[in-house]
Amino acid sequence: MKKWVKILLIVLLAVVLLAAAYVAYVFISYHRIGDQPLTPVQTPDTAPSLSAGEAYTLVSWNIGFGAYEETIVAASSWTAARSPAPGRRSA
Repeated sequence: MKKWVKILLIVLLAVVLLAAAYVAYVFISYHRIGDQPLTPVQTPDTAPSLSAGEAYTLVSWNIGFGAYEETIVAASSWTAARSPAPGRRSA
């Protein structure tokens, strides 16, 4: 076998082994965040009911994923506190 073919095959084998090692690392290091118990919704007995034909206002906002671990939330809060708001320049 020619020397350049042998070198090419060794480099290709090294790339395949590195890719396989990375895939193995991702699967081995994967962990799920534990499920938290649901908190029951508590509403007063005098909660108003909705009626058909009336106009209502709905307010919503993005509260985030809500299941991140505390270290991830702290890191994202740290980043958000240091980045300027959209449309504003940093001082």
